[in-house]
Amino acid sequence: MKRLKWSVIAIGLAIAFAVGLPGTAYADGIPAVACNDSNLAIPLFSDSGIREVRIRLSQYVCPGDAFILVSGNQDGEADTDWLNKNAQTLALEFPYVRILAATSGLMNVEKVSREANELIDTVVYVYEPNFPNVPEFTWEFEPTLFWARIGARIAHSYRKEFWFKPTGRPLLQPPLQQYGWDYGALATLVDGLIVQTQGYCKNEAYLVLYREAMQKLRQQYVDAGAESVVFPQVTVGKFLRNAVDADRAAECAGIAQDEAYGYSGIMLWWEIANTEEMAAFLEKMRPSITIEDYQG
Repeated sequence: MKRLKWSVIAIGLAIAFAVGLPGTAYADGIPAVACNDSNLAIPLFSDSGIREVRIRLSQYVCPGDAFILVSGNQDGEADTDWLNKNAQTLALEFPYVRILAATSGLMNVEKVSREANELIDTVVYVYEPNFPNVPEFTWEFEPTLFWARIGARIAHSYRKEFWFKPTGRPLLQPPLQQYGWDYGALATLVDGLIVQTQGYCKNEAYLVLYREAMQKLRQQYVDAGAESVVFPQVTVGKFLRNAVDADRAAECAGIAQDEAYGYSGIMLWWEIANTEEMAAFLEKMRPSITIEDYQG
């Protein structure tokens, strides 16, 4: 009986180290980094990006994180064959991570909702100005609410969750205050909200502006009685318009992680050409565990 008992324990430990336990991310069965309560949503928009995550960044991926496969983002039709193929690959290597699919425009939202496989449980509707895929975009808030409702109806009809990823510019930019955007009201219509707040981290007064953005977003969420998950965004890199280095991105992410705001996690946009910067950011957010740390 004792031999059987220890055999069961050994099997359980082997499975735990192979798959990973809450609180740590695993690479080849070894605890790699210290996970925390803030989840990351990591977009993957090309084969090379997926390869970088699988080969160079896998140790930083924790239980509760989400991969967001992106296709048909700015223009063009969403490639659901690509989405489904990579969802299968990621599900095998990261069984503890959710897989979402992001696209722009209601035509693509319908296509992805209808054709995405069961491994993709959520469709994200990217809502940005000047995107050829989003002719329905408007700064007027009431029509924006309408489009969010339609997107949710489409995704739910195919038994997918629906997340909305709108521009964050109306949150604080003075010329856009006239439109009265209320992100809390949007959050009540959807299962998840990703707000593109990365521009406030790029500003020279980022420590003040990003905190102000987080405060206003949270207040709107509370006032509306919203219960859906909300992810603010930062962008790590050198070349994208709103990209910042790892140090500044970590500062902004730290503001969003403040317990006073209670955000579900961070949306982390990044540049494939600067995987080193991405790794530096992740190391700041989730420090590596040495063998001495593990033994101690």
